[in-house]
Parts: sequence; structure tokens; C-alpha cells
Amino acid sequence: MSANTSLAQDKATVLKVWAAVGGTKQALTNGSDDVSSWKGITVWNGRVTNIDWHESKPPLSGVISKEIGKLSELTWLGLWDNALSGEIPKEIGNCKKLLMCFLNGNNLTGVIPKEIGNCKKLTHLHLDENNLSGVIPKEIGNCTALSELNVGGNKLNGVIPPTFANLKSLTYLGVYNNQLSGSLPPWICDLPKLEYLQIYSNNFSGSLPPALGNLSNLEYVRLGDNLFTGPLPTSLTNLSKLKRFHAMGNNFSHTRIPAAFEELHKRLGHEFVTDWNKNELYLTRAKEAIESIQDEGVHAKVTGLQNMLLNHVQTGDTASADKVFKELKEIAEEQTKRLGKATATVLYNYRYRDNGHRYREIERIEEIPAVKQMAVLGETAAERVKVLLAKANWKETEFQKRMMNEIVDPMNQASSIRDLCETYGIDSSSYVYDKFGNTVELIDPLFAFGDGTASNVLVKERFGPPKGYQRALAKEEEGITKSGADKWIGLRDLNRVTFEFEDPLMLTLACNALMKKFKVSGLKNKFENVHVETYDQPPDIHMNLDLGKGWLVEVQLMFASVLTIKKELHKFYDIVRAKEPTTILSPLFDKPKTNEGRVKEELKRTNKALDSVKNAERMNQRLSFINLDGSGGGGGGSGENKRLREEIEEVKKENKRLKAFIREKMVDEARMIDEA
Repeated sequence: MSANTSLAQDKATVLKVWAAVGGTKQALTNGSDDVSSWKGITVWNGRVTNIDWHESKPPLSGVISKEIGKLSELTWLGLWDNALSGEIPKEIGNCKKLLMCFLNGNNLTGVIPKEIGNCKKLTHLHLDENNLSGVIPKEIGNCTALSELNVGGNKLNGVIPPTFANLKSLTYLGVYNNQLSGSLPPWICDLPKLEYLQIYSNNFSGSLPPALGNLSNLEYVRLGDNLFTGPLPTSLTNLSKLKRFHAMGNNFSHTRIPAAFEELHKRLGHEFVTDWNKNELYLTRAKEAIESIQDEGVHAKVTGLQNMLLNHVQTGDTASADKVFKELKEIAEEQTKRLGKATATVLYNYRYRDNGHRYREIERIEEIPAVKQMAVLGETAAERVKVLLAKANWKETEFQKRMMNEIVDPMNQASSIRDLCETYGIDSSSYVYDKFGNTVELIDPLFAFGDGTASNVLVKERFGPPKGYQRALAKEEEGITKSGADKWIGLRDLNRVTFEFEDPLMLTLACNALMKKFKVSGLKNKFENVHVETYDQPPDIHMNLDLGKGWLVEVQLMFASVLTIKKELHKFYDIVRAKEPTTILSPLFDKPKTNEGRVKEELKRTNKALDSVKNAERMNQRLSFINLDGSGGGGGGSGENKRLREEIEEVKKENKRLKAFIREKMVDEARMIDEA
């Protein structure tokens, strides 16, 4: 067979494989008949050797065709970070010259085909972050040239195959975040080149091999969130290249960091994480992240640029305005990335603060497709929005009352997890015991609100103010232009509440309670895998509930620290989303108080004073029953009576003073309201 004939066959095969993954011929060939010029294709010696279609825009969403097996000279297959589904075809085993195979970051299902063991020249095999199930094929042990093997982030079970002892060139072994069990086999200590051992979040048990410290090239060890017991092998202290050691979430026999590990702990610092120091470490990291949220220097720079932008717009200097607008955009992009990293740090703290016992159910909350908002009459968007806003105003009181009576109050009054589950008819079996069989308490001091809130407060509520007409109209007008997967389904956030939590378990139970009490018309779980380094959007559980007769309301369930970051993040979102300079002329930071703002502050102070008056009156009533001449039910002698008399007089004076203060403030408030 001639080289031209082979290339012609490869060309036909590539077209079939591309069509199967969901691509169009034009996107692949760009009108060219030369296969070597096609997207991601490399030709060498008259044969197709490389396919590199990773991170395609838009993502490839088809399947991997069994035709791939006909590319007998293929050495590189890069399909990572797309949206491919279906199974990995067993025909991939026919690609016996394959060196590098990257199928990670897709939605692949089914088992890992044992035929992949025929690709004995493989040096890199990455199948991580998919939905693969079944066992890890023992045949992969035939691929003795493997340097990197990553099957983490799937649903694999069984054990690490003993044939992996043959992989003497292995530098990276990743089997994390699966359902693997058994012990960590002793032969793992005989992989001389191993640098990365990533086995966290499985069900591995037993003691760690004593010779684990003989792996002199080890740099990163993560074995947390398993069922390991016994002592830490002291041989680990010999690992001079070690940069990270994470072992939290196990059941080791130590009660503190062993003395032999103090030097290693000191050297690694924050990268030495065990059950004996993790809580302090994660809390410190989270605190540092929260304290760094507001950067006054950035605030001042943005405010200065906004002032310049306003001046340029007023003088009609379009070129200068565009330049400043671009600079503001760049700052906003940089700050959203910085705050996204802070979010990842904070979420990591919630995830691992107690070995993940109270967090583990969050990522299992399944999403529910969104439903369209109630239809209202109106020929134009403006007419419909006015009706919807009026409807929302009528519904607000009912909405708030039901959220408080059916969610907030019952949760904060619960006496135990079992009691809370019984209140809502939730199956308690997943919540009352941790993975070691210990009873899980309703209140964990590790997850208490840190602002002085009473320890029995499990959830706080923040009701959003009614959406303004202009914002609602803009959202409606923008929405109705969308189609396809982004088709507009109406304003579903006109009545909204954010439930704030410190305890991941309480967030999960609140979500279940809402599903029991209301018809859920949409649920999105934004708690992605916590091992990401940054977040584009603050993670939360976003729900739409049917309040009755099709009227949808919005509920967000969010961690308190993430909510703090979100408030800062949204100011930069305003700049990122801005399409023209005139939309961001108002100051985003240090906004001057309006008359309305001053009124609200005065009302807050007045209400506080009124509460003091009521407390004083209650004290007055409690003390008034005492017979002050010493003959009444209070008893206690004349000295006590004298003290009580003085106390009552002080209460009366304070009562009188505060009432005068309130009358004065009411006059001021009326004046300011008139001004507003």
C-alpha cells in the first residue's frame, strides 16, 4: 500500500472521527483539501500522527468514534477539556504507537477498556475528571513506559491493580476522588521515579507501608479523606524533596503531630496538613483570604479612574474615555481572578475543616431543570415588567413569612439532626453518623458563625429588596433576544432570599427541607469540585421555588464567607459587564449617602433606642411588684429595697430620656423623608 493511499485512508478516518465528536467539516478543513493543514492535525511521513482538539470553542460534545482505531500511526490524542460523552471505544487499543492520550475533563462514561493495555508505548494516560465506572483494568500494567497515569475524579471501584508494580517509570499516579478500597500496596514503595502520589478521597484502609519514605523522589503526597489507621511511617521524614504532605481525614493512631515529624512540619509549613493541625491551618488561610478581600489601593484607583472617565465623557473626549474604560476593564478582570482564588481558598476551608464529614453531601445534590416564570398579560416588555413587579410586591409579605416559618425558625429551634430530619421528613441515615461510625452533632463549634451570633443559630436570612424597574426591564429586554439553550424563561428573582450558613451540613439539610416544603422549579448546584484554583462565580445552591399557582421565587444557599466575597466581587462585575463607558460613571466605592440612606441610618438608631425603652419598661414592670417598705413579696431587707428604689429611678430617667430622643428623631426623619 502506497503512502498516498494510507494518507487518503487516514484523511477519511479523521473526517469520520471529527464528525462523531460534533464538529463541522468547515471548522476542521477551512475549505482546504490538505489534511496536514486541518485543525489540530499533524502529518509525518505520509501518515496522520497527531490529533489535538483540546479545549475546542465551542466544546466538542459528541462521542469518540471506534474509527479512531484505524489511525495506526497515531502517537498523540488530545481531546481534553471538551464535553464529549459516551464510552471510550475499545478500538483505541489498535493505536499501538500511541504515546500520549489525554481524554480528561469530559463527560465520558462506561468502563476503561482493557484493550488500552495494548498501547505499550504509552507514556501519558490522562482519563481524569470524567464519569468512568468499574475497575481499573489490570492490563494498564502492560504499559511499562508510562510516566503519568491519572484516572482521578471518576466513579471507579475495586483496588489498585497489582500489575502496576511493573510501572517503574511512573512519576505521577493519580487515582484520587473515586471509590477505590483496599490497602496501599507495599510494592508502591518500589516505584523509584514516583514524584506525585495522589490517592485522596477514596476508601483506602489499613496502615501505610513502612517503606513509603524510601521513595526518594516524592514531592507531593495527598492521601487525605480515606480510612487509613495506625501510625505515620517515620521513614517519611527522610523525604528531602517533599513539598506537600496532606493526610487529614483519616483515623491515624496519633493524637498530635508526632515528635519525629516536627522538623518536617516546620519545613513544609502550610503544606504539612494532618488531622492534628488542619483546623487551625484552614481557618488561618480562610481568615487571611477574607482580610485581603477589600484592597483600599484598588478602590482608590478605580474611583480615580471613574472620576477621569466622567470628565472625559462630559467634555466629549471619546478617545480618552475609551482608554480609561479599557484600563478599568483590565483592573476588574484582574480583581475577579484574585477574588475567585480567595473563594477557592475559603471553600477549601469549609470542605476540609472537619475531614469533610459535614461537607460530603453538598456535591451530591442533584440539579433540576429550570421552569419558566408565570406568564402575565402585556404586549410590550415594559407592560409585562410593571405587572410582574406589582405581583412581586404583593407576594413579598407571604414569601418572607413562609421562609421564616417553614425554614429559618424550625432549623434554628431544632434539638438534634434526627429531630431536624423528622421535622421535614428527611431520611436521616446519611447525616447522623460520619464515615467512622461516630455520631454527628447538630452543632459543631468548628462551624459556628464568627460574628458573635448565638451558637444555636444555624441559618441566617437576607431578603433582597424588590428589583428596580429599570434593572428588571433591561434584564427582560436582553433575555427575550436569547434562543436555544439560553432561551429566556422570565424574571424569576423578583422575590429573593439568600440563606447564609457556616455549617456545610446545615446548608445541605436546608436544601432538602426546601425540596420537601416547596415545589422546586429549578436547582443549580454551583459547588464544583473543590480542587479548582479559582471560581468564576461564587459557589452556591441556586433554587427557584413555586410559591403557589406558578409564581416563582429565588432562593440562594451560600456560605457566610463566600457571601462576603460576593459583595466585593459584584462591584467589579459591574465593570466587567459594562458595554460602554457611560454605564459605569457612578462611583462603585465610597458612595456618598443619599437622603434615603441617612433616613435609614437614623431609623436604625431610633429602633435601637426604642428597643432600649421597651427593655427598661419591662424591668420597671418586673420591679414594681416589690413592696418597697419591706413588707412585700420581694423580701430581702431595707438595704436591698433601697438599691431597688435607686434602680427603678434610674430606669424611669432613662425611659424618659429615650422617649424624648425618639420624638426628636421622628421629627428629623419626617423632615428628611420630605426632602427625599
